[in-house]
Amino acid sequence: MIARLLLGAGVVVTALGLGAPVIVSSLTARGEGPASYRDGRGASVGGDDGESENHGPAAEGSRRSEETAEAGFLGVVVALQSVDLSARFDGTLERLNVHVGDHVTGGTALARLDSRSASRDLAIAEASLRGAEAEHDRSVIELEDASDRRARLHLIPELVPREQLTAAESQEKVAAARLRSAVADLAGKRARIEQLKETLRDAQIVAPFDGTIAARYVDSGTTVNRSAPIVRLISQASLVIRFAVPEDQAAGVAVGREVIVCVASAGVTTNGVIESIAPEIDAALRMVVVEARLTGNAGRTAVIPSGATARVLLTANPNHQGQGAAGAPSPHLKSPRGPRT
Repeated sequence: MIARLLLGAGVVVTALGLGAPVIVSSLTARGEGPASYRDGRGASVGGDDGESENHGPAAEGSRRSEETAEAGFLGVVVALQSVDLSARFDGTLERLNVHVGDHVTGGTALARLDSRSASRDLAIAEASLRGAEAEHDRSVIELEDASDRRARLHLIPELVPREQLTAAESQEKVAAARLRSAVADLAGKRARIEQLKETLRDAQIVAPFDGTIAARYVDSGTTVNRSAPIVRLISQASLVIRFAVPEDQAAGVAVGREVIVCVASAGVTTNGVIESIAPEIDAALRMVVVEARLTGNAGRTAVIPSGATARVLLTANPNHQGQGAAGAPSPHLKSPRGPRT
């Protein structure tokens, strides 16, 4: 979904990206300078000092590009590693141990479903397994006895009727079939026990990685359905900034180039490095989406909330020769400078 809001001569673009919201914008609208006019002698009066009268489209576009590069670009902070933790089976949420904003480490138990029913089923299955093991042992003994009897009778075939030899062979075959059935039954009961143990493990919801609780969807005592989200966990270590660069400035952006990220809402200014650039220019917006990893500033990235808007400034890097958008060599944009005098 893409919407454009035209403000005077400036353009602010709001876009929704796949998987995470992305707000991209050219920060500076076109400023209107002092009016200029000519006096009766044809001399130019007013306007910017030291500037020529040539204000054609090319000069105006160049001036606006420089102003945008100096002011930076508007982006949004996104956590690449985030997950909605949900229940593996229907049940009642027995306990929820965390609240929004809590920092947890990987493997920490966050919540637990009521597992009393599964525990009872496990006890029944284990008792049934013991019965199946006893039946298996009896089948083994019966087969050994039947095999020994047939072997003894075959040692004296001239003293034993043919019908008795045939019956001994049949008893051995029946005992072997019973043993195979006992083995299969034993395997099934063991698999059932493993399934119930896995259910008990799934009753406890644990954090898959270090992160921060971003949302808590339910409370203790709530009946939850399978796959229903319980909490949302995001990794602060996976924070990136997504922003968009106008088409006419895309060649100045390259993978590996450093940026400065200013998050006004958190009062944080930190550093970043461009990690990826979209391989194509958005046909409607004429923008290139860029993603930069936050490298931190004395560990302060931990206080930057995911979803916060930020201003991104390109730093001067004269020694960098990377590949920019669409694989073009990257000319270097001017470093931020103060207002023109």
